[in-house]
Amino acid sequence: MTSSGDLERAFGGARERFGRIDVVVANAGIGPAQISPIRTQDPAEWTRIYEVDLFGVWRTVRAGLEDVVGGGGQFVLVSSSYAFTNGLMNSAYATAKAGVEALGRGLRTELTPLGASATVAYFGWIDTDLVSDAFADPLVDRVRKDVLPGWMTRRVPVSKAGRVVIRALERHTPRAIAPAEWNGLFYARGLFGPMFDKRADQDQALAQIITEAEARQRDQGRA
Repeated sequence: MTSSGDLERAFGGARERFGRIDVVVANAGIGPAQISPIRTQDPAEWTRIYEVDLFGVWRTVRAGLEDVVGGGGQFVLVSSSYAFTNGLMNSAYATAKAGVEALGRGLRTELTPLGASATVAYFGWIDTDLVSDAFADPLVDRVRKDVLPGWMTRRVPVSKAGRVVIRALERHTPRAIAPAEWNGLFYARGLFGPMFDKRADQDQALAQIITEAEARQRDQGRA
């Protein structure tokens, strides 16, 4: 994902084996090594995450663009529910995924006159190693238990995410969302976002967690 040359070779291998490429799914993504407020986050973390989660998706689109256009195919760009929710202590990941959303929406509009298409996938917490590692962080666990309603961090099986993507491909829909609860927040994002931000501003448990996250990062930097 971070090497255009490697991607071109991968696409070349796919063309040689299958004869054509109809669907390109840009799914690779990484999160931070540890949640941290922007104030104490290592700038290198932003670069590392952006290289995979945003620029990597763009490189994938560029590598497969002529295949998809030539065959009237479809892209699926995997964004996240973070694209329209507050990215507190996970800002690099959240902003990269918001960028993927913008890329996918623009791509779909540009491809439609050419007979091709693109879908943006918005997932919550899919049951992968990335999510398991994040949930193992005690500060993340406190945010889940003390700040957010339980359904917002419910784990979703990988198989369900796959079915949502397949359905979107079959129907050429502009978006694929899982779990289902996130549909409401996606369409009500203009209302939900300000409401959540206001509540977060006043949440004393969250304020304490953010302070502790900053202190933890500083302590690790001195170690």
